[in-house]
Amino acid sequence: MLFMFISHYAAYLLTGMAVNVQQYLNKEYEVECDGQMVKLKPVKAWVLQPKGRKGVVIGLFKCPNGKTIRKAIGKIE
Repeated sequence: MLFMFISHYAAYLLTGMAVNVQQYLNKEYEVECDGQMVKLKPVKAWVLQPKGRKGVVIGLFKCPNGKTIRKAIGKIE
């Protein structure tokens, strides 16, 4: 929880606007699991933004077969 707050605050400082990661956790996204497209909600989401570059929101998904997948689910301008 603390990590989400720190990354949220860091994104705010770098972009000048707040990024609400919570809004990404409530949506379903199409993720490829074993060659099939499945709609899943992310277990966790965080902001990834290197210095001087545009950022992305990464989601962590748990497939029905137990596999864990990361996928970019949003962009930060």
